Amino acid sequence: MARAIMVLALLLTYAWLLALLSLAFVELVVMRCVAYSPLRTVIGLGVYAASVALWYETARLLLERELRKRHGSATPTS
Repeated sequence: MARAIMVLALLLTYAWLLALLSLAFVELVVMRCVAYSPLRTVIGLGVYAASVALWYETARLLLERELRKRHGSATPTS
């Protein structure tokens, strides 16, 4: 149970840090370098979507690894 709570805390902390990093990137780079407002929006949303996809794949791989450790070498379903 303690291991599951630790993994969950790690995943949520990672999501929080990734969101802050993507926000900082958009604010520091995109807002200063891109003058056209609709392009800023598209790039900002793209950065956010990429960070969510990165977090999702990392979380999926980590959870699959943890489940394989607990339940033997079961093959992933995907």
